[in-house]
Amino acid sequence: MTDTFKKQLNAVITEYESALSQSKYSDGSDVISKTEITELQTRCISVIERTSGSKSIYSRQVTEISKKRSHVYDHVAGQIGVAKALLFDIQNDYLQNLEETIHGDLFGDFLEMAAHLIENGYKDAAAVMAGTTLEVHIRKLCDKNDLATTSGHKPKKAESLNAELAKEGVYTKLDQKNVTVGLGCAIMRPTAIILNTLRNK
Repeated sequence: MTDTFKKQLNAVITEYESALSQSKYSDGSDVISKTEITELQTRCISVIERTSGSKSIYSRQVTEISKKRSHVYDHVAGQIGVAKALLFDIQNDYLQNLEETIHGDLFGDFLEMAAHLIENGYKDAAAVMAGTTLEVHIRKLCDKNDLATTSGHKPKKAESLNAELAKEGVYTKLDQKNVTVGLGCAIMRPTAIILNTLRNK
């Protein structure tokens, strides 16, 4: 998945820089039409949101750039800069923060513990541990994407959070269906597979 995002970011950056290399002006306005610059801007913003999420610092930055009282060519120059920064951070593994690293380690430990339990005949305990790990991960994803995990003073149900994550585009509808299966599943193996699918979200 990461390689796909790298390829998409590279494509829009390369297209813009290629046009600039043929231009007499720093903004490329003599070789890129207004229609083309709008298309390029749309694709640039789209790939940034797909890659980092609509509420990431990268997406917020491109939104702020669009609000500036300047020409669309200047907007795109800044937004391509954001795309470059995002690509650099992906290539250098800078997107994962310390909390996520620790969570990832604990995540792996819990799955190993669940596997150990099932190997020793404790199927119910293993299913509970795997299911709990899945729910904790869902809540972490919500925190990461600024989605409320409580309603008033009560924690939201995992299935409700699952639906919100899909609605916000954090993961796909297929992921949502798989999580629904995992949350209602008393079998450890399918839940572990779902968890491993989501761990890099």
